[in-house]
Amino acid sequence: MGHAIREMMDDRNAELLPLEDIVEVDEAYVGGAPKSLSGAYNPRGKGTGKPMIFVATSRDGQARARVVSDDKRATLEPVLLEWIDPETTSLMTDGSKSYRGLGKTMADHQL
Repeated sequence: MGHAIREMMDDRNAELLPLEDIVEVDEAYVGGAPKSLSGAYNPRGKGTGKPMIFVATSRDGQARARVVSDDKRATLEPVLLEWIDPETTSLMTDGSKSYRGLGKTMADHQL
């Protein structure tokens, strides 16, 4: 696992080509369970204190990920536009409200 992370962070990957064709995007909260297991409150989703990761993956295997502050369109859109060409990309997402707005600027958007 450590080798894969070091490879992804290598300088040779600094100037990657844009993700193309069909691109799937999603967000996730990363981090383990609380240290205290006896009755600890561990909220999931937006209520958690864990960092949010925004991920985009193309069908050819390329992927991008970034820590973001929230899942609002104003936060996600600039990041996504760095990674893709909206005129040629088909975006695949879940039903989140923030993705509905993003899909309007893409060549195609599927839920």
